[in-house]
Amino acid sequence: MVDSISRTLRIGGLASGMDIDKIVSDLMKIERQKVDKLYQQKQILEWQREDYRNINLKIKALYDSAFNMKLQGTYLKYKATVSYDDGTAPDSIFTATPGASAMPGTYEVEVQTIAKEAIVYSQEPISKSQDSKINIYAKLRDEVSKFENNPFENDIYTISFTINGEEFNYDFSDSGAHKDYTLNDILNDINKRTNAKVKAYYDVISDKVVIKSRETGSSASVNIVNVSGNLFGDSSALKIKEENKLGQDATISIKNLDIAGEPITITRPTNTFTIGGIQFNLKKEAPGKTATLTIERDVDTVVETIKNFINTYNDTISSINSKLTEERYRDYLPLTDEQKKELKEDEIKKWEEKARSGLLRGDTVLSGLVNKLRQAVYERVEGQPSDFDTLFDVGVKTGGYYEKGKLYLDEAKLKEAISKNPEAVAGLFTKVVSSIYDIAKSGMDSITKKAGSSNQYFDNSLIAQNIRSLNDRISKMEEDLKKVEDRYWKQFTEMEKAIQSMNQQSMWLASQLGLYQSQ
Repeated sequence: MVDSISRTLRIGGLASGMDIDKIVSDLMKIERQKVDKLYQQKQILEWQREDYRNINLKIKALYDSAFNMKLQGTYLKYKATVSYDDGTAPDSIFTATPGASAMPGTYEVEVQTIAKEAIVYSQEPISKSQDSKINIYAKLRDEVSKFENNPFENDIYTISFTINGEEFNYDFSDSGAHKDYTLNDILNDINKRTNAKVKAYYDVISDKVVIKSRETGSSASVNIVNVSGNLFGDSSALKIKEENKLGQDATISIKNLDIAGEPITITRPTNTFTIGGIQFNLKKEAPGKTATLTIERDVDTVVETIKNFINTYNDTISSINSKLTEERYRDYLPLTDEQKKELKEDEIKKWEEKARSGLLRGDTVLSGLVNKLRQAVYERVEGQPSDFDTLFDVGVKTGGYYEKGKLYLDEAKLKEAISKNPEAVAGLFTKVVSSIYDIAKSGMDSITKKAGSSNQYFDNSLIAQNIRSLNDRISKMEEDLKKVEDRYWKQFTEMEKAIQSMNQQSMWLASQLGLYQSQ
């Protein structure tokens, strides 16, 4: 405990010979017993609050896990397998990722074309000499001699052009606003103009300028029109002709081998798209090369997800049960500061382990929460097929009574149930987990009402209110103790003065008696 009594330097006992400081200190130890009890009560409440909040973190983990488990897609998992007869790497041409709406089956897939940007670029290196390439960061007017084709041909210093209808105008005359512009400034300007819908850059290795559309597909374009100057066009500085280049769509041929019929051709403007719940990501063209795509249920992933949830559930139940049954050592109260001074570090640690043990023993909020969770996993679920209406039917069972609700998973039985009727398994778990989700939410709210949360700006929980009340009482008692200590010192000071006066009188009488006897 922290002694808030302010002390001043006092020296007593000079007349009486008594250790006044020790006497007052001992008297104050007796006086402090009442306030020390309040400090101990406050410490117990703080420990209790910490224990509640730690339990709430466990419940929050269960709550978060249950949120994901409520979704039907969690149980309707599929996996894709791609293979080629000639041994081509499965993911070298395309990848397929099935979603919850995919259907199991076998398909033949041919990637005929992939989606591409529209692109134009210098037909040849633009520098006059590869030993002295242009510097795109230097003033364009200073670099003219390094270009094979002069950007200011015929001394025309006004450069104007359009890209996809977006106008670009530069005045490079001696007094022009752009006389100090570099080629890099122009390329950056092109990139900043979102309406142009292109990206431009200079490739120093090939000594060429490249302009690409920002999107792919046949609707993407790079349409350049040179208006003034010699930056674009035939025999231009950048050696990029005036033309309208278009992008390319992705095209795949797909056939469901489980259904008779011809393959269908699908065209998309991008290389990532979804068909029948399967997301395709095309990587390269392979016309004439057919892949076999197999979509099947991913039972192992579903089982692993359920297994992880059960582990989280067991961890939560175990943490709560351990607190509900923890031994309470009522003879071990929190140590005062004075008591800690008399003990070693390991002795303090052992003492406090017992002092804070069992503070949530038999707690009605926690015991009620555990009972509700256990009931949720035991109950029969309405609206389910009779052989899929309890968790026991799909391989989830409880341990012995002494394990207080711990769940065990028979993975083989669960896999069999998923293979037999995945929709029924999904329905069963979503309903059970929804109940667990609601119970966890209610439990967290109850605990927060009682012990608050570290995320709250102002904690007005029941325990926080009790702690504030104790703090007020402690402050009042500390003030009273200061007055008591001052009174003790005043009394002993008066005693010292009286003894000093008596000593002085005794000395005077002795001196007078000595004078009388000497006569």
